[in-house]
Amino acid sequence: MILRRRVDTLERLQRIFQQQLAIDQALDRTRQRLRERARTLQERAWLLDQREAALDALDQAHESGDPEQIRCCQQRLDQARQAYRELVATPPPQRAHRPSSPTA
Repeated sequence: MILRRRVDTLERLQRIFQQQLAIDQALDRTRQRLRERARTLQERAWLLDQREAALDALDQAHESGDPEQIRCCQQRLDQARQAYRELVATPPPQRAHRPSSPTA
């Protein structure tokens, strides 16, 4: 009888350990996705800042009336827009399939 209870307790502890391991793995995957998302958002913010700076430079070039400066600033703006489009068009990393949960 005592032996059976000890076996039952060990089996429960093993299930708890497996469940805890599954939770830890899920948390690790979530942390990694959040880090990737934060990096992507930082890249987008930087590219938007570049685009805004290019727009400001283009406005100043139009005010100066210098055709060469306008052309260069327009080119810079086009490059900033293209870089942003490429980043936005890049699909996010595929999510890993969740393992089936251990049976309780």
